[in-house]
Amino acid sequence: MTIAKHVKPCLLSLLLVTPLSQAHMDKLSASNSQSRFLTPGITQQYSPNSTPRKNKPTLAIKSSQQAIARVQQQYQGKVLRVQSNRSGNSYQVKMLSSDGRVFYVTVDARTGAVRRN
Repeated sequence: MTIAKHVKPCLLSLLLVTPLSQAHMDKLSASNSQSRFLTPGITQQYSPNSTPRKNKPTLAIKSSQQAIARVQQQYQGKVLRVQSNRSGNSYQVKMLSSDGRVFYVTVDARTGAVRRN
């Protein structure tokens, strides 16, 4: 093997990890005044009128265990199964009452509201 085969990848990796000088970064920021740096030298276009991404809503119920606890505060019976919907916005709890009837309770994960179906 020749040394050239080993030198090229080394030089390339050295160039990729070498930090930019402050003067070079100042020059880049002056030429890209409407961009935001993600990492030095890599920019993303930014428009002052663009709307930010919507954050996920804050959830009152964050797990199936919390959903079970909320249901057991309002209904007597044995929990048979808990299932969350695909979007994670609610939990469906299958319960068995003391007189042997099966019923379902839905818990809204955003608000914590409990509703018997």
